Amino acid sequence: MEFGIFDHVERRAGMPVAETYRERWELARLAEQAGCYCYHISEHHFTPLSTAPSPNLVVTALAMQTQRLRVGPLGVLLPLYEPVRLVEEICMLDQLSEGRLDLGLGRGVSRLELKLYNVDADRTRAMFDEALEVLRRGLTQSVLDFTGEFYDYDTVPMELTPVQRPLPPIWYPTSSLASVPWVAKNGFNTVFAGELDHIAAQVSTYLENLEPGAARPHQVRHSPVHRRRTDRRRGDGDRRVGVPRASRKPLLPAVLVGTRRPDDPNPEPQGSGDPGRGRSAPAGRRQARRIRYAGS
Repeated sequence: MEFGIFDHVERRAGMPVAETYRERWELARLAEQAGCYCYHISEHHFTPLSTAPSPNLVVTALAMQTQRLRVGPLGVLLPLYEPVRLVEEICMLDQLSEGRLDLGLGRGVSRLELKLYNVDADRTRAMFDEALEVLRRGLTQSVLDFTGEFYDYDTVPMELTPVQRPLPPIWYPTSSLASVPWVAKNGFNTVFAGELDHIAAQVSTYLENLEPGAARPHQVRHSPVHRRRTDRRRGDGDRRVGVPRASRKPLLPAVLVGTRRPDDPNPEPQGSGDPGRGRSAPAGRRQARRIRYAGS
């Protein structure tokens, strides 16, 4: 069992924001000394839930405070970003961290936060799909060409590249059962949270959509921290798992699964798009790593 941290960087009454940040730098240093695996930062806007509306800035500081701890946003809300600029930021983050970046992506769960950015929540699925494809191309190709409904790029030279090739491990947390087949087929690391019946349905759907011959993932129980399980005896390690951090409320069970490791030799970007719309990577490209479920 390996542990990590998932942090909203909440505002604390009476504490200066700068002190909140300093506490996180110290926490990251202590987490690394304790042998933790990762430190992931959420993205929220216009709410005391988060004092880190730009998680990549926090991730940069965390990377500068540590040497081994994996760091990353969980996740970047793609409809709020200009994709090509984000490609460059991702490359910078992976270079600054010397290949320790975990890249979490999302659409945005708060309609209010999206509205305050003048983004139509009903269009974020299509915006996400296009932005994800731009990211994949921009991170794996020397010249970017893309034409879509929202984004259009013509012969853009991509001067920066990530350390981790073809691209850093992607995380896509979801509570939607309809999204699970797409998550599994794309080989994304993910977080499943909720009541046991809902999680059971998510896990079952995930397993059904793994490629034939892929190792069946175990399951894990909910915890206040991120954690990753590795079966060192069998050599089936490096499945990444994440756990939402709860503050004052009782913890709900969660299933935490993932299928890519940073040293994945696959030179091709994997499939994109909404469930039923996108393409998946060729068979044999992915191998599921193993985690264990421990009940409630």
